[in-house]
This record gives sequence, C-alpha cells and structure tokens, in this order.
Amino acid sequence: MNNSKKKKVRIVPLSFLRKAVRASASVTKNKNVIHIMTEAEISRVIDRMKNLKEVNRPVSMTTYLTKAFASTVQKHKWMNSFIAHGKQIFLEDIAINILMEREIDGVSVPEPFIINEADKKTPWEIANEIKIAKNQSNIGKSLGDLSGAWYFKFIPGWLLKSFVKIADQNIKMGIKYGKLAITSVGMFSSRPAWIIPHGSATILLSIGTTSIGKSEQDEKKLHLTISFDHDIVDGAPAARFTEDLCDEIESAR
Repeated sequence: MNNSKKKKVRIVPLSFLRKAVRASASVTKNKNVIHIMTEAEISRVIDRMKNLKEVNRPVSMTTYLTKAFASTVQKHKWMNSFIAHGKQIFLEDIAINILMEREIDGVSVPEPFIINEADKKTPWEIANEIKIAKNQSNIGKSLGDLSGAWYFKFIPGWLLKSFVKIADQNIKMGIKYGKLAITSVGMFSSRPAWIIPHGSATILLSIGTTSIGKSEQDEKKLHLTISFDHDIVDGAPAARFTEDLCDEIESAR
C-alpha cells in the first residue's frame, strides 16, 4: 500500500524582471574582477550626520558615501574609463550609478539611477537627487523609469542576454551611463558582512553591514567591498584607491 502523499507545488512563469537580472548576471560573471574587502571607522561620520540633522541640513549615509566615492575617483581619474572594441575610453564626467531596489509587480529588482558630475555637487544637491529618485521609484511602475532605459521592457526575454552583452560594449551607452556604481544592503549588525557583487562597472562600491559595539563609545565599522575591472585596474593601484577612499570616508568631510 502506497502511503506517500503527493506534494503540493506551485509553478509560475519566470517574470521578465527575473529574466533581466539573470541575463545581467550571466554576462557580468565572466568579467575579470579584483575584489578588495575592507572596513572604515565611521563614528565621526555618524556624529557629523547627527549634527547636520540638528540644524535641518540632513544627509544620509548613501549621500555621504556617494560624495566620498566621487572625490576619490577625482584623485584617480584615469580609472573612470572602460574598454570597448579594443579601445580605452576615458570619461570626463564622474557619474555615479546608485543601485536602488524596487518592487515591480511583486518582484524586487535593482535599478540604477545616475548622479552626474557627483564630484562637483554638494552633499545636499546629491541628497535632493536621491530623494527625487526614491519618490519616482515609488510612483513609477516599469523597469527603466529611474535609468531612462524605457525601451528595456520591450526587449524579448530570449534576447536579454545578448542585449546586455552588446550594451556593455557600446561606447555611447558607456558615456551616457558611466562605469562607476554603488550598491548597498544598508544594515546595522553585531556581525560583519561583506557583499561579493557582480556588475559591469569599472569600479563598484558595495556597502555591507555596519558593525556596532555594545556601548556608544565603541567603534562603528562599515564593511566595504571595492570591485575593480582587472582589464583596466591592477592590484597596486586598486589598493591605493581603497586606502584613499577609506581615508576620505573616515575624514567625515
């Protein structure tokens, strides 16, 4: 006598948004990447953020890190470049792509929005652009609302991987969207956690957890992964960039 019960399952078609994420990951996983995992002490940053909030000039951690990232790229401007069709293209505009998680049709997907000329803007100008993007993210219903890539949703699912691969080598798109990016999990935790990301950026700053101690006097460590396109950046300059970025963050300027 067979007493086994038939297990219940639910099968649904894979959404276009999940197909888009899979297509992106399948292309970027083949990139030659250097990952540097580090941490920055941010007690001074948190104190400064509290002081600014008290005088009605608040900035978020994302805003502060975007500005610090842009300032560090300005010191290593040759890294603000990409390779396409056997040529290296150097970008004048320091454009930072901030990956924002959105929920569209019940599916969470990351979509970038761009802070152009981030090195020339004040933290409050950056904060205002982030605020506008968040509001637009809540109002918009389609993938591409933030990045301006409205056409993306019209690409057939079976063509997504090819499109991502071609776009990654497209010079006009590289100039328009830039090759610098930030992604974040934005958590406070008693345990350190780093992100090991994938992406097509020349430099990708991934923000992990912030470790906090038991008392207010304990250090607060922000865990960072800086990923470099090894086709452009070697280990030694990557290490120098990381050192300068941590110094810029910890300075709380």
